Amino acid sequence: MIKIINGVKYYPFNGEKNQHKLYNAYDRARNLIDDMDCGELEYNEAEYDKATDLVDKLEELIDKVTGGICYLKGSDLALAKDISLAYDLRGDSRGYWRS
Repeated sequence: MIKIINGVKYYPFNGEKNQHKLYNAYDRARNLIDDMDCGELEYNEAEYDKATDLVDKLEELIDKVTGGICYLKGSDLALAKDISLAYDLRGDSRGYWRS
């Protein structure tokens, strides 16, 4: 069910099922930044900027996904769904590799 608040459409997203996937993406991006900062990985400006932008977006998104069904704007929903799908395709979810 779509909610419309002040003319803006909000779409349902299952935070309980997917919140850990957002945290995983945040941790992966943050680790990449930290590894480049300390010299463990060669600095790549494009990758560093991309990871920094993702961390900023995820900090905002994680605050909105509080468990259970939450409602997100279209752009937030697109990012959350992309991260969730990428996580599932990597095989990080227990159901995928522990069958």
